[in-house]
Amino acid sequence: MITSWPKPGIAKQRTVVCISTPDNLAQFTHLYEIRTDFINTLQQQYATTSAESLWLRYQPTAKVLHDCATTLRQQGVTVIEQFDGSQWFRLRGADVVVFIGHRDNELSKIELYDKSIDVDEFADNFTNLFPKEYNGTIDLHSCYSEDIVNRLKNYFTHRHLLLGTNAPVSVALLAILLPEILRYMRIRNTSYIEAFNAIYQKAIESKQRQERSQHVSGQPTLGRKANCSTVAAPTEAVRGNSFKIQVSLHAERDGDTAIQMFRQRDSQTVERDQTKLAFKLKKNDKVQIRFQITNNQDSDFGILDSESSSDYTRETVYNGSISTVFFNVSVNRDCRQNSCQCRILLYSKQQELGEMQFTVRIVDSATGSQDQPAAPILVKNFDDYKNESRQRLRQELERLKQKTQLDTESDLSNEKNKQLLKIIDKCLYIIDEYQIDKIANSVFISSTNDLGQERQAVKEALNVVHKTPIMSEYWNAEDITPIDVCCREVLKSDYFVCIIGERYGFVEPNIHLSMTKIEYLVANCCNMARFIFIHKDLLDKIEHLDKDDLSEQFEFIKEIKQDKFINIYSDAESLKSGTALAILQYEQ
Repeated sequence: MITSWPKPGIAKQRTVVCISTPDNLAQFTHLYEIRTDFINTLQQQYATTSAESLWLRYQPTAKVLHDCATTLRQQGVTVIEQFDGSQWFRLRGADVVVFIGHRDNELSKIELYDKSIDVDEFADNFTNLFPKEYNGTIDLHSCYSEDIVNRLKNYFTHRHLLLGTNAPVSVALLAILLPEILRYMRIRNTSYIEAFNAIYQKAIESKQRQERSQHVSGQPTLGRKANCSTVAAPTEAVRGNSFKIQVSLHAERDGDTAIQMFRQRDSQTVERDQTKLAFKLKKNDKVQIRFQITNNQDSDFGILDSESSSDYTRETVYNGSISTVFFNVSVNRDCRQNSCQCRILLYSKQQELGEMQFTVRIVDSATGSQDQPAAPILVKNFDDYKNESRQRLRQELERLKQKTQLDTESDLSNEKNKQLLKIIDKCLYIIDEYQIDKIANSVFISSTNDLGQERQAVKEALNVVHKTPIMSEYWNAEDITPIDVCCREVLKSDYFVCIIGERYGFVEPNIHLSMTKIEYLVANCCNMARFIFIHKDLLDKIEHLDKDDLSEQFEFIKEIKQDKFINIYSDAESLKSGTALAILQYEQ
């Protein structure tokens, strides 16, 4: 398939995408049966050898790959699935070649589906297929190997067109971005490398804005070289026995190595939580690691070698590599709890570095569930957040009360302040009235009900970046008001995604605002990380409307445009890629 670009110098470019990683269960099962390096890597990453568990973890990536292949074919792109190196002839004449594959852990090999070939063989096939003056683009981001890139650079004249050295990306992220990159090429009449750089430049600028905002607010700015802490423990423990908790301090790049060390010491353990530390540790820095059991009743649990049965602190010295401490927890034979809720706090120089939480199921006999994935939803008791949230909301409440009393010039402004006062009062009521469990790594999805396709796209993006969606589609009927439910669900989330369409939506009768706007204001008052997506056609439309003709929805869009987390999307695919990219960049 030939796709034509009218721009001079970029007319008629042929793109071929070679996918060498599985995008369905049948392909995954085949690679599992022959134990490829791809499968071995997944086993190390997720600390399990169970095919079912591995597939559950990998399935979101497989779906993204499948959707990517379908979308690319609709765009006229040649897609070769299960590319194993026997289809090199299909690349002949291509102007853009994109590989989605896996680099062998031996570093000197590339795994193409169920075959592993040497770097030299890979490069030889390319150089035999294309002339030395080839000036096309080769994208090796997902299976990045410096050896291959350098080998090809030494052969081809136009070295600057070879990608792979500047921004290595995961298989899932590249699959999300590819349709948007190629769409950008078609609309802007540009080259692949210009389109790729444009997408990443937007992400970099977004990240820089967030870092400046964090710096102004006094929050730490974390980079790719930040220190991390990982905690590992079994997913279940038997009454009358004990289980081991391992906590490590390490550089971000050493996370997988730490997990391997955990598994060597305790075959039952799996990774339960990980956090980036609030500031970078230096070698020989002392770190206090406090372990707590938050639901210990009648001494159901005990911490061995500790005077306290619910709180224990160990001190370690960061050695510049991987420093690990251990806690042994005993489970009383008469334990009445069905779970042990664990909390890890890290301190250095009297400053809090970070926090991790997880739950260990308590069972009567071993079920062998260590081969099952650790529960993706980590519940954090909302009591720990009440004081902080209540203090911030009360400060905002007092500020608005003073502003409302002083603001006599504009009735409209005064009314908006009064509406916001009601929302804050409602949040304070919910915090005090309801028992709320805060869900770690959760994202509240806010929109009107007509945006079903867009909501599904955001949900798929959250699966890729391992976040838990909080959606009205999952809620059960409750005997409380809709505004109480919505505010409560926003408060229990870590992130907030708002999709803005043309409809204003259901208007809450007491506050006289749409539920979507109320949810946004709750997230804003709580200083929650917000990712706002507005369709580009709406922004274009609002620019051509007279100020007096603005509807309630366009007034909302006009207000929300000032948010630092604003993003623009054109369709469900760009919304999906934009959501995943925005969250990944925010966390980096």
